[in-house]
Amino acid sequence: MSISTFNVEDAPCGFFSFDSSLRLVAVNRTLAAMLGRPQENLPGKPLDQLLSSANKLMFHMQVMAMLHIHGHVEEIAINLASENGQQIPVLLNAITRHQADAAITECVVIRVNERQRLEDELFRIRKATEQVPGALYQFLLCADGSSRFPYASEGIRNIYELSP
Repeated sequence: MSISTFNVEDAPCGFFSFDSSLRLVAVNRTLAAMLGRPQENLPGKPLDQLLSSANKLMFHMQVMAMLHIHGHVEEIAINLASENGQQIPVLLNAITRHQADAAITECVVIRVNERQRLEDELFRIRKATEQVPGALYQFLLCADGSSRFPYASEGIRNIYELSP
């Protein structure tokens, strides 16, 4: 049973997968555009073609070792290489899935500057909510009937004497 029908092809982050021989199996449009490479030319190419020369050794010694030991890696900072050799700083998350007699590693990457932009935007939103008199909160009612408050501003302390 599938958890989601999420379309990896159109995701706002880069996605690629590789097999146990370190050959690319799939690359989404977002990553191909990020790298400035034709998407259709990437499957079957060596994984090393995505990595900057300075990161190839680190990737094989650190990322591949963690994948072998834990089966996944979370937020490893690496540099990918664009078509013209420009380094693209990204955060990489990966998981190895074993299917029948093959192992496929699926990787999601997000540009570091994009993550910083999102964090800056969240910071600005939080600062703005702190300036609003009263309390702002987000209430989430789940399908199973449970509920929670993912966010509450500092104003909640004055009204309900509760910590956000």
